[in-house]
Amino acid sequence: METEDHLIKLFPPKWRATVVITAGVVLQFTLGLVYTFGNILPYLTSYIRWKVNPEQTQGSLIWLQSLMSGFPFSMLTGGYLERLLGARWGAAFGSVIYTGSLALSYFSIQESYFLLIVTMGLFASFGIGVTYNCVLIQCQKWLPHRVGLVSG
Repeated sequence: METEDHLIKLFPPKWRATVVITAGVVLQFTLGLVYTFGNILPYLTSYIRWKVNPEQTQGSLIWLQSLMSGFPFSMLTGGYLERLLGARWGAAFGSVIYTGSLALSYFSIQESYFLLIVTMGLFASFGIGVTYNCVLIQCQKWLPHRVGLVSG
């Protein structure tokens, strides 16, 4: 694929798709919170019981998981941002939202379960969806003859 991107042009043409795919894989590793939530749940419940509400149960944390599973809805925004800003800036925007919301979760978990749902459930899943879609679209553009392979 031809590109005007100055960073990608630093690599030989035959390596450019590999560089883009590798960067996408690295970004996807960081977005795995939704898929590892089952492992985090006992520790999260224990911390909430200790700091916020001693009567909190793992079953009541299902609302957090439910909101985190809603990230496909924010993928629409990711597609729009990818066209408007480009894949790199769209993914950076989503990553900043994702990372910032997880950082805010440090403070929100100490205050209330509702704030945790907003920061970790709503905002983090929004950032995941935006980043995920920007990465996916870019990988499909670089390997249009192997869309199934790069889509996972």
